[in-house]
Amino acid sequence: MADHSADPIADPIAARGPGPEPDEDPGADGTRERLIRAAIEIVATEGVAALTTVNVCRRVGIAQSSYYTHFASRDELLQALGERSAIASRRTTRAARAQFGEHRDRVHLRDTIRAPLELIRSYPEIFRLGRQARHEPPSTALGAHARAMAAANRAELADDLMDLAGQHDPGLRRRYEMVADCMDAMVTTLGEGHIEGRYPDLEEVIDLLAIYAAGSPRLVEWLSWRPPTEA
Repeated sequence: MADHSADPIADPIAARGPGPEPDEDPGADGTRERLIRAAIEIVATEGVAALTTVNVCRRVGIAQSSYYTHFASRDELLQALGERSAIASRRTTRAARAQFGEHRDRVHLRDTIRAPLELIRSYPEIFRLGRQARHEPPSTALGAHARAMAAANRAELADDLMDLAGQHDPGLRRRYEMVADCMDAMVTTLGEGHIEGRYPDLEEVIDLLAIYAAGSPRLVEWLSWRPPTEA
């Protein structure tokens, strides 16, 4: 059985960061937290299909009736798992970006790119779950929740990019959000290619993303340029 107790997604303390904190059971036994940890372990080692209420309750050692005290459905547990994963990813990537902002060197730029890719590599099934949830209709609880998590990530990345550029013009924020979406799409697509074996060399993936992340003169110009009517 895999032990993820020291990893950022599985550890509720390490997973805390910008944005909402993971919900924790205020009770002495922390049953809600144990259910989330069990769900992470099941999905990470056996896949999403193995995440049933029966399976998770058996792993935690509680009756199904106790499960429904904490989660109304399997989808609610999946939402909690997805939120834990998103918060962990945002915490680690923002910390790496802060270090890059302080040092502004190639090593820390690569560390910034490496952070989300390492989480994708460590938790491929949870990553796939998040991707699947994004394609759920927005009218569903999972679809709405996945979009909310994606929006929070986009906003934080756009904030960090503007800070790194020393740009504080709110009129240009839309462009930084577009860049944030592009960077997220590249990391997600290449991360998926890595875990599926198409791009087995993670350092090669980081090389390519670092080239894009460094930007080009045209991109820098585009991020700060406004048509005369907007000036």
